[in-house]
Amino acid sequence: YRSIATAHYYSGSYPEALEFLHNAVKLLEGSRLHDDQVANLDFLGEVYFTIEDYDNAGIYWQKAIESWQAAHNDEDNADLLFKKGRVLLLQESYQDARTAFLRAVELKDAAGEFLDGDWYWHIGESSEKLEQYEQAEQYYNLAIENSPFSRSQFVIAKSQLGLGRINENQGRLNQARSYFQGA
Repeated sequence: YRSIATAHYYSGSYPEALEFLHNAVKLLEGSRLHDDQVANLDFLGEVYFTIEDYDNAGIYWQKAIESWQAAHNDEDNADLLFKKGRVLLLQESYQDARTAFLRAVELKDAAGEFLDGDWYWHIGESSEKLEQYEQAEQYYNLAIENSPFSRSQFVIAKSQLGLGRINENQGRLNQARSYFQGA
């Protein structure tokens, strides 16, 4: 079912993708194929996120997290936490989003995995929304430093905009202008 759902997803047939993924989840309920079930739940979250149904995206990513933890002795999964954090950020649950992002980064760091700037940008954004400007600046700068690869120019521009807003709010107008021009 997931393969058929994938084909529908990439062709833009989201209702059909959802139908096949829901069938895949039902098929695996009660089975020992936990990683397959996590993949199905994760993909459901991704489809809902794509169609901007953030409530359902959050629900299915939370279910994926719980399924992962059940199969892996309560371990957290960095990628799933990051995805859940993205939903929380869009739902304006900034503290919960920041907590999810920080835990995800902690897990990736512990595993020695490279983090591109987008991971740090999300922490910067949630910190800024919480008016934790010093931390926001720190993470926006990390986002810029760690953006040599995927979507790097976009992440750099988003980070510079965030730094510009922070500097503007703190009355450092020349610095703000510099960041805005760099974006």
